[in-house]
Amino acid sequence: MKKVMIILLLGSFILTLAACDDTSDDEKELKEFVTDYKSKLYNIENPNLLNEKHPTKVSQKFSRKIEPYETNEVLEDLTLNRQLIIIPQIAQALGKKVKLQDISLEKVKENEDGSINYDYTMKIKYYDDESENIVKKNGELTTINNDNGWKITRDWENHTKFEKEAMQQYLEAQHDSN
Repeated sequence: MKKVMIILLLGSFILTLAACDDTSDDEKELKEFVTDYKSKLYNIENPNLLNEKHPTKVSQKFSRKIEPYETNEVLEDLTLNRQLIIIPQIAQALGKKVKLQDISLEKVKENEDGSINYDYTMKIKYYDDESENIVKKNGELTTINNDNGWKITRDWENHTKFEKEAMQQYLEAQHDSN
């Protein structure tokens, strides 16, 4: 009888814990979707990706990788503003690999059109065999979930001091080589 009571108590405890999980399936699915998307943008195993490749070719490569995640308007905006080559340029300037370590999402607003605005914070690791830097980066995005699944309708990132300094280093190296 004691065993039955213990099992019942344990079972009710587990059910209580499961009920306290305030993260819905949609939120878990969205976090996985955004993590996959940002990983496609940030994970760079070869810091020399731009060597002997025109930046347009690199941008096209990243564009194809993230196309399933974004609306055509967002993809066009990122391409026209050359946002898709910034992280490869930083990796090259530093001679480091890049990896998205974590992302957290915070819901800001549900819009009338069904889209949802989020603030996010990413932890990005820039590393090589000798050292690593973990950089926190903030941004905002808007998502919508329709018949075709999640899509990102807006994505904005605040460039960090670390990235700005690396971009300056990259531009100086490009200037010196010409």
